[in-house]
Amino acid sequence: MSTTCGVLSLRASVASVLPGVWSKCRRGVATIVGCAAILVCSPTTQAEIAPSSATRSNIALYYQSDVPVDELRAFDLVVIDPGRANPPSQADAPLTTWLARLRVDTSAMSPDYIQRVVSPLWKQGYRGFLVDDGQPLGAANEDADQQLRQLIAAIKQAYPEASVILRNHLALAGAIADELDAVVVDSIYTSASAYGAARTPADLSSKESARDSLKVLQDRHPGLQIVALDYCFQGDRACRRERAKQIEADGWTPYVTSAAIDTIGVGHIEVMPRKILMVQVLEKDEPLQTSTGAFAMSMPLNYLGYDVHYADANAGLPLRVNNDRYAGIVIALQNSVTNATAWRRWVLSQIRNGTKVVFMGQFGFALDGPTARQLSLRIAPRPTMPTGAHVISQDPVIGFEVMPAPDARAIVAIEAGPETTSLLRVGVGKHQYDVAGLTPWGGFALAPYHMHLDAADQYRWPLHPLAFYRRALALPDMPVPDVTSENGRRLMFTQVDGDGFASRGEFTGATNQYSGQILYDRVFKRYPVPMTVSVIEGETSETGVYPTLSSQLEPVARKIFSLPQVVWLHDYSGTVRLS
Repeated sequence: MSTTCGVLSLRASVASVLPGVWSKCRRGVATIVGCAAILVCSPTTQAEIAPSSATRSNIALYYQSDVPVDELRAFDLVVIDPGRANPPSQADAPLTTWLARLRVDTSAMSPDYIQRVVSPLWKQGYRGFLVDDGQPLGAANEDADQQLRQLIAAIKQAYPEASVILRNHLALAGAIADELDAVVVDSIYTSASAYGAARTPADLSSKESARDSLKVLQDRHPGLQIVALDYCFQGDRACRRERAKQIEADGWTPYVTSAAIDTIGVGHIEVMPRKILMVQVLEKDEPLQTSTGAFAMSMPLNYLGYDVHYADANAGLPLRVNNDRYAGIVIALQNSVTNATAWRRWVLSQIRNGTKVVFMGQFGFALDGPTARQLSLRIAPRPTMPTGAHVISQDPVIGFEVMPAPDARAIVAIEAGPETTSLLRVGVGKHQYDVAGLTPWGGFALAPYHMHLDAADQYRWPLHPLAFYRRALALPDMPVPDVTSENGRRLMFTQVDGDGFASRGEFTGATNQYSGQILYDRVFKRYPVPMTVSVIEGETSETGVYPTLSSQLEPVARKIFSLPQVVWLHDYSGTVRLS
């Protein structure tokens, strides 16, 4: 397994978190941790790579305008459609070579094709070309082969360092194997005419004939990489994986995508999705960083190694949240959705497309019978009494930091369907309701069991967020960026904040000492650990808020900063800009 997570080290597993850890984090800490995860989390690739594939290039194709650079840069060679997208900058993908798909009409080739088509693409930053005349496998003729041969020779003459891939012309590929980086053959297993029509199983006789031809080509030119392009429905990750394994076992480089070639495919590497979409409804002028999703719910996802992106259900939702690039969707609605019908349609379409979804707090739309069945739920009779709610059963994931008392007035009248696992079941009178559960499409934890705001204005988790997210989103074990470790060893970072320097001790034997002196005697002088210590000059100086204490406080500060392991940090008022 390899990763592109930058210079930070990786931990292979994440340890369990003690109750209260998440709740005690200040907002500043949550923001820093979230930003760190966003900055370093590039995709991770995983695969069982056959020994013979070690020298092969990882090749991908993507023919739509929304090129997912973060994920595709895990591949060595990537073919995109220059009529829909431009090649990314080298800074965004320094190790990836971008190829332009040349859609060639051999019946209308002109002598100036290189100057008119190829050279402008080279100037745009493309460093290779996939030559494609649109012909299906086995339909090539000698005239077309000759035209394409001349074109490839002209490309190599004009740009000797260009990578060139040929599609489907096996006889020509054999004749000019030394000039090609690879040959792409498509529809051996599944047909997708014109790169986008409905996918259908390939004809058995055609499939066997193609395989025989490929084996002959492979035997004669073992150095020529053969890429078998195949297709699955867009959201069917299991199909992509199984088909790629089948192609790999047959001895070729797989690339299994969707019929429109708009899915990050599976080759002999698979890009592991590192993104989570957090959907909220923000109040007017509410900053994102203070929202419940960003402040509280995303931090466990960052800890698990995911880059959380945000969307407002009332401000437009992304159409493509596919499981080739997103590990799931977390819905944390604190306010009402303006168009509940459109919202329900969007959510159900994501579920049908195979993306895992988790509801935290509420669904955001009314549950009728058909909708409930699509969500593997059943509509239950509403509670007839406002009191008497009690817990019937609960999973160990429930009751992590706090356990809110059941409230009949807050219950959504649903029950788990046959494919749903209840995590928390509450009874009211003769009826029972499932307020948290795991479903085939993800999971849900309804209010107040998703997040609890206590009397001290602190968020508490009624459920274990790491365990719940892992199970509901089916998150795999994977390497995770971790700022606390380097090369497998824990890093220690010590920073002492300046607030309270002028306060006196509140324990026996220290009530007449300032906290700065206590720390100097009991920590700084005693433990020679490198640390950053803050002292707010506006508290310790003669011109500060405690001028009468300055003669006692400043000598303490000087003693602390004279220690060789201490670095000073702070300005007059207590804020400082780090560069």
